[in-house]
Amino acid sequence: MGWFELTACPGHVPSLAEQWGRLAAWRRLAKDLPPGVDPWARDHLDELVAGEARAIELVAGDHLVHTDLHSLNILVADHGARVVDWAWSRRGNPAVDTAFLIPRLIAAGHEPDAAERWAEAMLCWQGTPAATRTAFAIAIWGIWQLLERDHPLPHRAALTAAARAWALHRLDQRDHAPTGGDQG
Repeated sequence: MGWFELTACPGHVPSLAEQWGRLAAWRRLAKDLPPGVDPWARDHLDELVAGEARAIELVAGDHLVHTDLHSLNILVADHGARVVDWAWSRRGNPAVDTAFLIPRLIAAGHEPDAAERWAEAMLCWQGTPAATRTAFAIAIWGIWQLLERDHPLPHRAALTAAARAWALHRLDQRDHAPTGGDQG
């Protein structure tokens, strides 16, 4: 079965919504901001915490999601690609894996618009409402920001910056969307 063919998770797998609810990255960051936190984030913490709360609800689902897709976890061979290292797999909204890949594309040098255009090729992303995409972007930025603060590793600063760029891009689109319809 290809990774684009979606089916419900067949066994008991922990819930991503419950995991994100326990993590609550922006809520935790708001209580103890890192010294060099982005000034925009500092000025908009209430909005980020609220967006994260929406994401926790929207990430719920019954599909097996990897949550840690990156170049080392996708093996490409003559007969296709295989996803490995399912240690962080959870049950959730299938669009979340695509959402996690967007900051990685941005960190690799793509502009947020280009990364989102790539995501449109994923069936599970095509039906994802704009407000859900924005909530995921906010939550993922918070996750990377919290990881960078609490468990700094060399690659985390670039991923935090990329997630920030995507979230601000989504929020800017929402702020400039025409009145009516699905904004955000």
